Amino acid sequence: MIAKQSETAEEIKGLREDMKSYMDQKFGAIEDDQSRIKSTLKSSGMLN
Repeated sequence: MIAKQSETAEEIKGLREDMKSYMDQKFGAIEDDQSRIKSTLKSSGMLN
């Protein structure tokens, strides 16, 4: 039983690491898009 709990805990840790990497990539892409949108709005005078 204890071995199974340890195995489950390790799987959860691995999943968290995988998800962190994935989410970092996604949030980076969103930030890049947001920056381009803001720049476009500023250059068109729609955003101060």
